[in-house]
Amino acid sequence: MSRRYFCKFCVLFLSLFTLSTIYSQNLQIISDSLLTELKDKGFVSCSEVKNYDFSFKYCPNTAICKKTINSWTKNEKPVFNSESLYLVSKKTLIENSKDKNNSDISLNKVSQIIRSVSKMKGMKYYSNSKKKWRTLYHQANLIAGPNDKTYIPDVINDNADGMKLYCVLDDNTFGEGVYELNYSQTENEVSVCFTNIEPLKLGPITGVKKDNLKINLTVVDYGDNFLVYMVTQAYYPSLSILEKKLQESFESRVNAIYNWFLFQF
Repeated sequence: MSRRYFCKFCVLFLSLFTLSTIYSQNLQIISDSLLTELKDKGFVSCSEVKNYDFSFKYCPNTAICKKTINSWTKNEKPVFNSESLYLVSKKTLIENSKDKNNSDISLNKVSQIIRSVSKMKGMKYYSNSKKKWRTLYHQANLIAGPNDKTYIPDVINDNADGMKLYCVLDDNTFGEGVYELNYSQTENEVSVCFTNIEPLKLGPITGVKKDNLKINLTVVDYGDNFLVYMVTQAYYPSLSILEKKLQESFESRVNAIYNWFLFQF
């Protein structure tokens, strides 16, 4: 073999080895046993109240997902912790799309979807207490800033990494509230963290104080699938009149936001 062809062979071998290594690492984002369970059930989830040593057991081994489980920085540990992991087939998203020939399932499309806050208006959740489907957000809009509630259009251009936005959500349970939205994006994943920057009230009672609720949604490109990882954490007073309603409310939000994400495709 000539020196020239030998060099080309080495370059090709190294390229294939690199791709193989990346692919192998990608497979190790989650364990084999967890992947089997996800393929069987479609999702796994866990939520606990007053477990101050709550351990995240479904977190994918990626930079942003690891960042997600460390997003709670307050001194008081969360009263409510929830994590859910979903496996979403890209093929299924295309098949369920209105326009199968022009269906965009890229990560850039995902980034646009989780910044389309106005499309959260009208999203539904199932109320366990009322035993029926209800509207979660009666209004949803980006606003100019934390102290300026002037509505602005959804910001869906460019890369979302490091982007900070603000929105107003008119919640069926808590009424109108302002949230800070913090985005992260890499080549293989994108996320948003909703943090309430106004108190959330149940009638005249403050259910959740400012900065005491975080809802994280992370989407990871996983070959033929997406991994959708959700973490919700909240701190609130230990009052029996509030606890059950708040717990049910937070659990309903997880399913509602996940379904909203799927519906946008």
